[in-house]
Amino acid sequence: MQQLRAFVNSLLPMTEQEFARLTPHLTARTVPKGELLLEAGQVCGAIFFVNAGFFRMYYLDADGHEINCRFAGPAGFLTDYQSFISQQPARYSWQALQAAEVLVLPYELMQCLYCESSAWTRLHRQMSHAASGAIDEHGLPLRNNGRCPV
Repeated sequence: MQQLRAFVNSLLPMTEQEFARLTPHLTARTVPKGELLLEAGQVCGAIFFVNAGFFRMYYLDADGHEINCRFAGPAGFLTDYQSFISQQPARYSWQALQAAEVLVLPYELMQCLYCESSAWTRLHRQMSHAASGAIDEHGLPLRNNGRCPV
């Protein structure tokens, strides 16, 4: 929980009261090496905070080859942000590269927090900008080669 608190504060300082709204609703999940945390075609119903382990985000190209797009490690968020926001099927899969532990922030909880607190709304905006920046930074070169489905 300390890692999550420190990470959130690095993005946007919050009061203890604002952060405390989140903690009773968090669940920890262990993800064995090789397991998919999110599979393409599923709706992304949560934002995940990585406590331990590493993940890769990938998609399958037209020939069925796995194309890595991003990696995520400890003390960071991971999600298919477009799927999370739109509640439409994800285009990407997230796979554990080693045994991992994540904290699960469910969609419904995040929606409530966005409505109840301007701090969580600001954090949501920062995460949205970070997600679109990652697409701009990493997606465009692949898209220009006709390979990235973003």
